[in-house]
This record gives sequence, structure tokens and C-alpha cells, in this order.
Amino acid sequence: MSGCTTKICVFSPQDQGQPATRSKAVDMRLRIKLRDGRVLEKEGSRSPGITDWDDLAAKYRDCLGEILPGGQIEQSLQMIQELEKVKNISKVIETLIPK
Repeated sequence: MSGCTTKICVFSPQDQGQPATRSKAVDMRLRIKLRDGRVLEKEGSRSPGITDWDDLAAKYRDCLGEILPGGQIEQSLQMIQELEKVKNISKVIETLIPK
């Protein structure tokens, strides 16, 4: 069980022996026991989100893949990764205009 107090429990796939994953949505179930004895439950999924630069870069490439040529994507990605070194932000913007 991911977490449980006497009143609130959160269950995840790992509770059933399934391995944890970073790249897929995680099914969760929340159970709250109220003072009057009623139990409220909610099930859903949540995305683990972007956890590091590699995840961000992969999502960036995926989102721009049908808009910009690969070379432009990589050039803009490199500039964004080193944004604090960019002297003129218009250069970054230019890499985002389809050619």
C-alpha cells in the first residue's frame, strides 16, 4: 500500500505486485473513511510528468516533430537548454519558425 492512515488509504499498482513505471499513467485509488462510518472512494490515473531533462527533450521532440525539421528541433532544443548563455532571444525564436 502506498500510504495509509486509519482514515485515508492510497493504493497503487505496486500494491498488487506490479512494477513502478515512469513513462505510463499510474492508476490510483483513494479511500477515505468518514467519522460517521461512510467510506468515499475515488479511482483515477495520473501521469508521472516530466522528471528530468531527457523526458522534457523527448516530449519537446514529439510535440514539434510534425511542425519543424529535425535539425531545427535539435538547434532550438540546444539553445533552450543553454538559455542563460543566449545573448539575443530572437535567435531562439527564429529556430521555432518552420522553414
